[in-house]
Amino acid sequence: MGAQYSSLNDLKSNEYLSRFISEESILINDPFWNQFLSFRLQSPFTTAHSKLLDESCLIYLQQFVLNNPKTNNYGTLIEVFNRLANVIRDEYNNNIIIHQTYNSLFILRLITKYFIEIDSEQNFYPYFLPQDISTERISLMTIFVDTLFRTTIMLPVDSSTYGLHLEVLNTLLSLLSIQMCAKEAIFISSIYSIFMHRLDPLLISEFTRTLLEHFIKQIECPPFLAADSTDGSKNESGSLFKIGQTVASSLWSVVTLGMSSSSTSTATEGTATSIDSIKDLRNRHLSNQSIHLLLILSNHFTNDIHRNPYRLALLHFTDTQGKNSPTNLPDSEPLPWFSIDYHRLYDVLCQTVHTDQSTLLLYLLLHRNQHFKAYVISRTNIDQIVLPVLRVIYTSTEQNSHHIYMSLIILLILSEDDFFNRTIHDIKLKKLTW
Repeated sequence: MGAQYSSLNDLKSNEYLSRFISEESILINDPFWNQFLSFRLQSPFTTAHSKLLDESCLIYLQQFVLNNPKTNNYGTLIEVFNRLANVIRDEYNNNIIIHQTYNSLFILRLITKYFIEIDSEQNFYPYFLPQDISTERISLMTIFVDTLFRTTIMLPVDSSTYGLHLEVLNTLLSLLSIQMCAKEAIFISSIYSIFMHRLDPLLISEFTRTLLEHFIKQIECPPFLAADSTDGSKNESGSLFKIGQTVASSLWSVVTLGMSSSSTSTATEGTATSIDSIKDLRNRHLSNQSIHLLLILSNHFTNDIHRNPYRLALLHFTDTQGKNSPTNLPDSEPLPWFSIDYHRLYDVLCQTVHTDQSTLLLYLLLHRNQHFKAYVISRTNIDQIVLPVLRVIYTSTEQNSHHIYMSLIILLILSEDDFFNRTIHDIKLKKLTW
């Protein structure tokens, strides 16, 4: 790492890495950071690459954990990232700044993931304390999460920033993956407390909208970052995709009352839609991670005093093309609700509803977002969303029982409406291949 190009084979002899993990405390204005963050090491997109990276970095992470309580280099690197992220919003065409911002976050994610794996939140404790330098005495971790949110919202997505956007979501998923390692109830977790109670409601609403927009746009990963295998091996998703999928799949046990122990499945081969091939879906990394993150946040349990702001925002957004004004559902709190183009959201759900995550999102919206439910039922092409759901049930031997159960619930919700029942029986279908 550092001084331009790097590979995992260079770690042992890398002087910048050795200094970073040593007992030396490095100041935020030290020229060291410019050199240290100049390496060229692509974030892993395959399981094999992720495992290799973890194994190669293990000994350095172990040494870093021992020295960090004295050096606080983890906290300093967070400050370096925050500073770079603030600059990049105004200079997003500066590839050098983009690259250094990406590298700083890549290193932070590796350390964060290791911290959580070895002892949950203990290593993070100093970063949850209010900072003396802050007039509002906000913790460094709160500022870090706030900066990640604002980067997602304000930075345009293009070929040069796609990797950084993805790394932001991966870092947030790494923080939230604490529920996979925690020894105590997550609703008292300091990390989850930041996500649920310490951020500006307007920021949360806009962040939720941005995640939905990423899902709707289905932007393909740039070719130089794509997960296409170069060694002829199977093109498996990377570890952070698996983390998002694993944490999100735990939501199935909640909404289906634990009626299955099956793991999350991927798209069924041969499902006929325009973007439903396994390769295409896996190369839409930003969309996949966005919906995983959205589901994890919106389904997190909170007590009655502190309601889940992501869920409230998700269940109240309206149509940009419609005339409906946002309304509060029972027991909700006022938030700055947003609007999304229902037509675009409906189209992408039709194309991806054969996947677990899209099925869960559709269920949540039909169940609680009354505006979107009314929109779906009024569609003249409602067969475009019903047929993929029916196919999931028809190919039940290839699906997990969570997915089948949720598909049945979706049909049940729709069938409660008389207009839907009349319309669906009047639609004539062409010959189905399945």
